[in-house]
Amino acid sequence: MTKGYRPQYPPGMRIAPAVMVQEDIDDFFKRIAEGRHDSAAKTLDTFGWLLEHKDKSRQATPLIIAAREGRLETVKFLKDRGADIEAVDGAGMTALMNACEKGEVTVATWLAENGARAGRVNAAGLSAATCANAGDFPSLGEKMKEYAMKEVEGMRNAWKAAAGKMSDGASEDVKLMKKITLRGKNPPAP
Repeated sequence: MTKGYRPQYPPGMRIAPAVMVQEDIDDFFKRIAEGRHDSAAKTLDTFGWLLEHKDKSRQATPLIIAAREGRLETVKFLKDRGADIEAVDGAGMTALMNACEKGEVTVATWLAENGARAGRVNAAGLSAATCANAGDFPSLGEKMKEYAMKEVEGMRNAWKAAAGKMSDGASEDVKLMKKITLRGKNPPAP
C-alpha cells in the first residue's frame, strides 16, 4: 500500500478493528467512570471481554469503577450485561466495598439488594461495613451490617432446612451410597 491509502468501503459499512489498543481500553474505562454507559455499550457489543477486564491503575473491573464513582445506572447496565458482582480489584475489594468506602449509599444499597455479599471479608479483613466506617460513613456501615446479618440468617435457615431433610445425620444421597457400598460386604440376614 502507498502512504495515505485508505480502502473504500460501501456506505454504512462499519469495520471494527480486530484488537483494541490500550488507548481505546483507557477511553472505555473513562466512559464507564463518567457514567456514559450508552457509548460504552457499543464497545461492549464488539469487545465483550471488556466486561471483566481490569484497568491498569487499580486493577478494577468496569463494575467496580462505576460503583466507586457512584454511577448507579452504569452499575445496573453492567450487571445486566453479566458483570461479576463479586469481582475484586487489586486491593481485594469488591464493587460493594468500593461503593461503601466512597459513601455511595444508593449504589451500595442497590448492590447489596441485588446479589453482592455484604458479609464478605477480603484478605485484609475488610467488609463492606468496615470500608464504610473507614470512609467515615457510619450510617452506611450500620446498613451494611444489617445486610450481612440477613445473609447469615439466610444461611442458617438453609442449613436448618437441609438438616431437616436428613435423618440420622445423613442425606438421602449418602444413605443410598451406603446401601450400594455395603451390599457386597454384608449380605442380608436370612
